[in-house]
This record gives sequence, structure tokens and C-alpha cells, in this order.
Amino acid sequence: GQALSGETCYANEECAPGTCCGIPSDEPFVSRREVPDLPPTPPEPLPPTLPPPSGTCKPLKKENATCNEMFDKWRGDCPCETGLTCFSFEVADGSTEITNPWVQTRPGYSRRNQCWTQDRIDTYQSPPDIVFAAKPFAG
Repeated sequence: GQALSGETCYANEECAPGTCCGIPSDEPFVSRREVPDLPPTPPEPLPPTLPPPSGTCKPLKKENATCNEMFDKWRGDCPCETGLTCFSFEVADGSTEITNPWVQTRPGYSRRNQCWTQDRIDTYQSPPDIVFAAKPFAG
């Protein structure tokens, strides 16, 4: 494709190399726990003139860019460039608060997602457990 970053698109093939057609989802983002168990309803027929969803050509994510495969697709953001993988890893930051209840982390760590090469993923080693010093008893 020839469409440049920022131009309207309907499919990835329309966008220039190094970009994708980011089409945001029109579905609300809910977890399965929030979806009530309802009896199935027959689908309503769609009008025949419904236009296809459009998006915007956006750049693919480069190495070390922040990524989140699920949310990026939902928001209409591009994935990592070819040869890169969205990798989730722990960072030792001494954090004791739960900043994101959806993400399991060990005490003293937070989790990040970045576009990494396969070689970097293969050599990644999770940091060791942080040992918290006990506070002296003030009695």
C-alpha cells in the first residue's frame, strides 16, 4: 500500500511499509466475569449498506516500545515490527502496592511489556526475589 501514517485506511494492505491499519474496536472492553449469562438471542440482520470500519495508518512499534497485544488491538494501535515480540517481564522497583490488580507480580516488582527480539527474550532471566528487611520492633 501507499497510504502514509495518519491517512484513513480499511485494511493493512492499504498502508505503506512499516505501518498498519489501526482500526479501534467498537466493542466495549469487558472481562468474561462481567458478562452476564443470558440466553442466546438471534442475531439481527445487518443493513446491506453498512460501511466497513475504517482506521488510520499508524507506525508499527519499534524495539523497546511499550506494547500490550490485547489492548493495542482493541484501541487500534499497531503491533510490534516484524521480528519483534511483545514480551512481558518483571522490573525490580521495590513496589509494595498493587498498581494493576489484573497483573500478578511478586512483592517489590512491577510488570512491563515491550517489543523485544527473540534473542533478547531467549537470554532474559527473571530477577531474583527481593528480600525485605524486617522493621525493628519498637517496643
